[in-house]
Amino acid sequence: MAELRPAGMGCLAFALALQAAIVLAPAAFLGGFGLALEDPVIVAFVAATTVFCLVDVAPGLRRLAAPEATVRRAGPAMNRLAAVSGTAILVAFWAGISERLGGFLGEPWGWNVRGVGMAALLGGIALRDAAIRQLGEFFVTELRVLDGQPLETRGIYRIVRHPSELGMLGVVLGAALWLGSLAALAVFFLAVLPATVVRVRRENALLREVFGLAYEDWARRVWNLVPRVY
Repeated sequence: MAELRPAGMGCLAFALALQAAIVLAPAAFLGGFGLALEDPVIVAFVAATTVFCLVDVAPGLRRLAAPEATVRRAGPAMNRLAAVSGTAILVAFWAGISERLGGFLGEPWGWNVRGVGMAALLGGIALRDAAIRQLGEFFVTELRVLDGQPLETRGIYRIVRHPSELGMLGVVLGAALWLGSLAALAVFFLAVLPATVVRVRRENALLREVFGLAYEDWARRVWNLVPRVY
């Protein structure tokens, strides 16, 4: 059996701690942790989003030991936007679990829609993981370009320019559908989606500034998030 390296153990510990916070807060308020663990919908949600947390956290923790030089960095407004976006995602998850545990609105849709939601959740994780792996050492969650970073236009980046953001949207939308939560859907459309669109536009501006004509040529051929839509 392969031995977990310290960075891998740190990623796992952080992911589990985050998942505990996501589940414990509404569970403690609405009916206890045991009730959440008895619900297969919530258990499946926790399992899937733990993988999502591992995918997201691992690159940042690995980078702590070897920080890279930055060529261009977005202003403090982007840090605030990232905080808003991250908070909105947590709120969507909390709302979904709370609505599920509390049974406030019953079952708004059936298992066919839940199945679509789980497919979107898992597909979002896979897409974000593929985007992160393709960028490799150049993947960062902050809005910046690293020294020596090329403009990535191959693989998944031939289909959409922002696959990691699209994957994130799939995870949150899928979670809302899987949990059967109208509240989580509202948070998705009113906060997560608008924040993501703003980030995409700011990232486009930064890439245009750094890569110039190469970016313009790529942008003419490839859509932001959804081909032929946006």
